[in-house]
Amino acid sequence: MNFGEYMSRVFFFVVSFFLVINFTFAQNARKFFNSAMVKYSLQNFGGALTDFNKAIELNTRFELAYLKRGITKCEIFDYAGAILDFTKVAELNPKNRAAYYNRGNAKKNSNDYTGAIEDFSKAIELNHKDAFAFYSRGYSKNCLKDYLGAIKDYNQVIKLKPKDAYAYYNRGLAKENLLDLECAVEDYNKAIKINPNDENAFYKRGDIKYKLKKYTAAIADYTKALELNGEDEYAYLMRGLSKAELNDYKGAIQDYNMAILYNPNYGEQAYFSRAVAKDYLKDYTAAIANFTKAIEIKPDFKEAYYYRGLIKYKIQDTEGALSDAKKAIELGYKNSEVHSE
Repeated sequence: MNFGEYMSRVFFFVVSFFLVINFTFAQNARKFFNSAMVKYSLQNFGGALTDFNKAIELNTRFELAYLKRGITKCEIFDYAGAILDFTKVAELNPKNRAAYYNRGNAKKNSNDYTGAIEDFSKAIELNHKDAFAFYSRGYSKNCLKDYLGAIKDYNQVIKLKPKDAYAYYNRGLAKENLLDLECAVEDYNKAIKINPNDENAFYKRGDIKYKLKKYTAAIADYTKALELNGEDEYAYLMRGLSKAELNDYKGAIQDYNMAILYNPNYGEQAYFSRAVAKDYLKDYTAAIANFTKAIEIKPDFKEAYYYRGLIKYKIQDTEGALSDAKKAIELGYKNSEVHSE
């Protein structure tokens, strides 16, 4: 055997050795990846991350492992770590739409809406029929108050998925923010037609009817929302306000009671509104107690000081009335005046 043949065999041996090693590493990496996927399906996210880490240690170009590890990190709200993994996927494969879409979601969940829009736009560039990317980009634009841009994206979602109730609902929100109330109602109607169990669509439609002073219709929508979720304190509050506008103060108080029951910390507006209703029913002691509770929750609640002062004046507590009026003025209530007879 001459020297040339010897070196050729050595080279073949070395190449074969490294191929076997790489193949073995790849097989082991796949085993850890499969184990991680099983743990992820069982919501054992910590265990899944451990196995994804091992898979990537064995194969540093394991594109799918980086992607799935990023998704797992999102499950435990580690959005910064997830963004790093999705970025790695994009580096390994610049045409991987999932890398941009998932990175966009991680940025959106981190309140980086501008960065999210850039990633969703890239995902759309790679797939013009990506309804999820259009939807998420529309949501991000809505958060940046680009309501017209959001509506355009939701239009695209609806073209691609005509039965997507969430697209109609979110387009309705954008239109409502533009004060296009009638068109917003149309979108909420469509969302409800597709998904009659969408409590949010009912109470948002109720909000618009309340703004349009259609209080009976608003009550019907809030009632339907409460049928779907009997612990929705917002729906109770708004139904109470609608009843108060129709002079049904006892009915309003019942709803304010429920709003406070389900979320006592939500309650400054509920306590304030209940105080106003008690005032109309001439239950001044209860009215003062409710205004006081509203002030405890929100110490700078100038309107509560003002109206509590008026009631104190009604019951001839002049000193208390003047004290509340003074406090309301200090907090910026411009019309706080207690007139003597």
